Amino acid sequence: MRNKIKQADNCFGTNSIIFFLGGTEKVQKILYETDVYKDLRLNQYFPVDGRSYLNKISVADLSQLFFNIWNELILNSNI
Repeated sequence: MRNKIKQADNCFGTNSIIFFLGGTEKVQKILYETDVYKDLRLNQYFPVDGRSYLNKISVADLSQLFFNIWNELILNSNI
């Protein structure tokens, strides 16, 4: 399973969206303005090897993110 996760090319799609939205600083500004996540820091694009040590998310924000995904609220404009 670890090898499958390493082989997944999720960073290309994620980086494409970040680029489309104006870069990491712009996405961080959007996250700050929406006030959905209180302690999520997007400081760099995601490297191909998946090691993004500068990006951070709090346990509370990660829990909220999983809750929103599980309850199909992640694309809801009310969040």
